[in-house]
This record gives sequence, structure tokens and C-alpha cells, in this order.
Amino acid sequence: MKLCTHIARITLITLLAVLPLAAGRSCGTGQVMQPEPKIIIMDKQTFIKTYGPAVQSGVKGTGIFASVKLAQMALETGWGDSIRHAGNNCFGIKASAKWPGKVVSNTTRETLAGVSKVFKGTGQTYDTYAAAADDVKQRGLSYFTLFKAYDSIEESINDHTNLLLSAGRYAAARKATSPEQQAELIHQAGYATAENYSKLLKSIIKTNNLKQFDK
Repeated sequence: MKLCTHIARITLITLLAVLPLAAGRSCGTGQVMQPEPKIIIMDKQTFIKTYGPAVQSGVKGTGIFASVKLAQMALETGWGDSIRHAGNNCFGIKASAKWPGKVVSNTTRETLAGVSKVFKGTGQTYDTYAAAADDVKQRGLSYFTLFKAYDSIEESINDHTNLLLSAGRYAAARKATSPEQQAELIHQAGYATAENYSKLLKSIIKTNNLKQFDK
């Protein structure tokens, strides 16, 4: 489920991300008006300090390890690099016809039957899944490129938590007794197609001391 250009950027690099976590403001027309994005230079430690507390708060009392969730966010966004291009989608969650919100079509790498393949997206955001699906079909592109788009990072964090708590396939992951076990069970449940997904998550957790957010 990872966005292609941001997969496995585990080394320290200079990244761009959008702040803040606050939801958009409502205007008189009923449309959501987003505050002007504040673009900053973000390294790993800045990413952790910026999003760690929000992730920790978002999983409190759920059985989801904050370290695992934060590692997923780091891996899926390239430590924040893709957030502004991915409609605030911080966890590479795909869109489906049941999704009522906006959809973004982004290039993605998927591993199918052991073969890694890149699927090119349009780079555009659509008001509905139907509009997005129709456009990629006309262009001869894949539905694999269709991801959920959110009005805020906070909305993305909450939706990811709801996914792990509500989907039956993650029932075993919810009962995990350690971050390492949970990372493996989330992977086994089909969260991502990359064969080394759980290995990467565990490496990020260990290397960056993310277990501090599990306390």
C-alpha cells in the first residue's frame, strides 16, 4: 500500500511536510477551507516529535501500539515527504467505492505474486471515487493508484485507527502483545503487498526508539 516514490526511505534525508494537524475551517458556502500549508524542513527527529504525540493520543486504549502506527506513518510517507502530495493520506490507505470522500491517484509500487510492479497514477485529486475510477479507466491506468484523500492529517490518523479496529482481518493484530508481533500480524493480514513490510516497520521502531510512545 505504499506510495512508490516514498517507499523505504529509511536513511536520514531532508523532507518536506505539511503542518498543522488541525482540521480545516468551514466557510459560508459549506466548503472546507484549509489553512495555508506551512512547509518546513523535516528530518526524522522532527517528524517523530511532530507526529508522535498525536499518534500516541490516537491509539490510547485501543490495543494498537503507537510505535507500530508511527512506523507505518513514517514508512508510508517517506518520513513526511509524501503528505502534501497524497491528500494528507499518511498510511497509504486505498480508496474503494464505499469511500464517501475525496480520492487521489498516485503512482504506487505493488508486489503481486512475488513480482514488484509500478502502477502510474494521474497525480490528481477527485471529488468522488466514481470520478477517479472513471478517469483512470479512460487513461488505461490501474485502480491500484486510487488512495483516500483527507482534509487533515488528524483525519488520516483517525481513519487508520478505525480501519485497524473495525476490519475483521486485523482481529489477531489487535490482540498482539508486542509491537514486533503486531507489525507482523498487520502485514500478514494484507495491509501491504511488499514482502519485507513488517521487517521495515520493526527496523524503524528499533532504530528510532519509537517504543517510547507505547508507555
